[in-house]
Amino acid sequence: MAYLYDTAYVPAFDPVYLGSGVNDVQFQLDDQGQLDGIVTVLDDGALNMFDQNGKPTGQIVYSPDRTRRVDISGDDRDAYLNDTADSPAFDPVFLGAKVLAVQFQSDELGRLVVLVLNEDGSTNSYNSYGTLIDSQPAPQAASATDDQAGASAASSVGQGLEKSALFNALKTGNISW
Repeated sequence: MAYLYDTAYVPAFDPVYLGSGVNDVQFQLDDQGQLDGIVTVLDDGALNMFDQNGKPTGQIVYSPDRTRRVDISGDDRDAYLNDTADSPAFDPVFLGAKVLAVQFQSDELGRLVVLVLNEDGSTNSYNSYGTLIDSQPAPQAASATDDQAGASAASSVGQGLEKSALFNALKTGNISW
């Protein structure tokens, strides 16, 4: 696990959690030698970027074979799929805004699939060229006014989540952020 501490700042602030599975931390300095940003390199090769205060500013996630990369950046956390070849087969493909997490997996035929978890709880699956394969809506909250309807809604939410490959990946911890 990685935490950001600032020993030069008085009074000291509480440590800021930067993540787990961190293999390396790189500090970026501006022209005056002041801390400008922080990059954590995760065990799986993903990169997480932070400002000097530890606030996330972006993320880069690579496919296991390193042929694809998803860049997440900006205030809206826009995600773009990129071909990493010297002569890319396609231009960057917009996968969505308000993206919380991305994971690469293989489908039952061994084809690369990009799983995207959105801020609203919805999930999307894309092929290796950025074409949408599947979309699962965000789970709906159960109604508190009708116990029977609430139980039914909660049940359908659970069933919907259990069908989501990304949710299953999140449950098993096989997703990086």
